Amino acid sequence: MKCSLATKITPLFFLTATLSISAISAARASSGSSSSAQQEKLSGSTTTKFLPTTEPTRTLPTNKSGLEIPDLSQIWNSEFNSDGSGVLGTSADQTPLSVDIRNKLPAATTLTGKKMEASYPENLFVVKSPAIRRLMSIVRDKATDQFTYVRYSDRAMRLLVEEALSYLPHNDKNVETACGTYEGSELVVPERELAAVSVVRSGNTMLEAVRQVIPDVAVGHILVQRDESDPEKKPKFYYQKMPNGVEKRYVLLCDPMLATGGSANAAIKCLIEEGKVKEENILFVNLVAAPEGVKKVFDAYPKIKIVSAEVDPGLNESKFIVPGLGDFGDRYYNTGDEH
Repeated sequence: MKCSLATKITPLFFLTATLSISAISAARASSGSSSSAQQEKLSGSTTTKFLPTTEPTRTLPTNKSGLEIPDLSQIWNSEFNSDGSGVLGTSADQTPLSVDIRNKLPAATTLTGKKMEASYPENLFVVKSPAIRRLMSIVRDKATDQFTYVRYSDRAMRLLVEEALSYLPHNDKNVETACGTYEGSELVVPERELAAVSVVRSGNTMLEAVRQVIPDVAVGHILVQRDESDPEKKPKFYYQKMPNGVEKRYVLLCDPMLATGGSANAAIKCLIEEGKVKEENILFVNLVAAPEGVKKVFDAYPKIKIVSAEVDPGLNESKFIVPGLGDFGDRYYNTGDEH
């Protein structure tokens, strides 16, 4: 009797197990079929519209900004030849500055609303950096609090300083890696022999960015401030302290904003006359520049280089850069009532 019961139960157990295995296999097959169908669907036309399309290859100017900027030829009041060559900064008492406009930029809307083809003079280097643009979007926002403003402007200035160093003279240099030879470059002048001079007070913020990149850089200060009571915002010179041997050094002149160019020219004049620095050895570094300021600097000192993160359309009636970012020093040091 017991043997007979076991005999009946055993086949029933195997039958149940077999059915269960068959059900699992069928479910897996169904799942695989469904997965294949989904993959085919994803590869089909119904899903193509959700996938990012490949952007066409675009040839962008090197060392130039891809952002919309004004036509600087309007500011210079100069005519350009069909080959792109022209004369900028012409005046009765000054030798014309011949400039080869190597890169033409897309049309932009100026403050007057006029669409013009934009161009840069060859000694103006506008850094094309998506990273800096992202940081500047936060810095420019009038709703950004002071803590965030300082944090993001510091990050943007440090990136800008690294880029600015690339516009100093370089030599090719090959270095041996663990697996081969790397074709690199090096500064003609060692970093420790450079100098950084700030236009106090906003320039001190960028000076700290330079010191983070080059801790042993020689440091100087120039106190020049524009007279806010003057309709033309003319600058006043107060103080200068130059680093030792500045006349033999390449100098990074630091000021986050280049608006009218008055303070910049006063600082450059101090470097050349008091510090005996060669004009061509000055690299003026700023986050935001206005065409009016760029013109004024190059009119007076055509041999210097300007490295800027961004160039804005122009100045408003109060001589502030538009769209700009407000008063940089007040926002950084939290000393202003409004941005």
